[in-house]
Formats: sequence, C-alpha cells, structure tokens
Amino acid sequence: MNYTYVPEGEGLPHLKEACVVLTSSKETQKVKNICQNPNVSLLVHDWTTSKTLEVSEGSTLSRMLKEMNQTELSSKSVTLDGCAKIVEGDVAEFFRKKLQQCTPENEHKFIDDTTAVILVTIQSATVADSENHVQVYDDFSS
Repeated sequence: MNYTYVPEGEGLPHLKEACVVLTSSKETQKVKNICQNPNVSLLVHDWTTSKTLEVSEGSTLSRMLKEMNQTELSSKSVTLDGCAKIVEGDVAEFFRKKLQQCTPENEHKFIDDTTAVILVTIQSATVADSENHVQVYDDFSS
C-alpha cells in the first residue's frame, strides 16, 4: 500500500477537499471492506522517525520489542476518520499521478489494472502522544 496527502484544492477538478490517496491491490480484504462500508480510520504515527538506538543483540523478536519501546518514548499518533471511495478512470489516473509525484521511487507500483486507487476525505482527527495527551480536530469543512 502506498499513500500521500493531497491538500485542499490540489485535487481539482475532481475533488475540492483535502484527501489521503491510497493504492492497494483490488483483491485485498481492505478494498472489499471499503466497498461494503466506506467509513474508515487511518492510523498515522512517527515511530520510525524517533529511533535513536541501534539494537543488534538478541533474537529478532527481542530486537523488535526493544525498538518499539525506544520509539514509544517520543511517539505521537494520529487517527484520521473519514470516508473512503474507490475511484476509476480519469479520476484514478489523476490521483495516481499525484501519488507518483510524491513517491517517484515507487512509480512502477501504480501502473497495473490490479491496483485500486482509494480517496479518503478526512472528517476528524485525533492526535495522541505517549503520555496520552489527546486533541480532537473535527472541523474539516471548507
């Protein structure tokens, strides 16, 4: 799965609102679920950007747990609640190009007919840190 954020107005003429563009195989459970229920939540976190220790000893599981503990020291997460829509044709091609511009190293992953292009318009966001400080933002209307 690849994704990018498209700010408000940059999805015109197809979409005025800001959105998250995702791609996923059409055969995934995720795509099947979105077809049945477009209400989604996306979890975004900064865990990988906060790594400061190199952990090399121990088993793979031990290393993973130590890395997780280290990253949780400064982690924040954002839960984005929104409405997902699978788009096709010209709209899919437009947003596929937006995604390619943001991740040119993955360009080959967006070109076949087995990939769904999914737009998620954000309705609310909840930001939480490792000390459980929570802020909710729910005014995404323009």
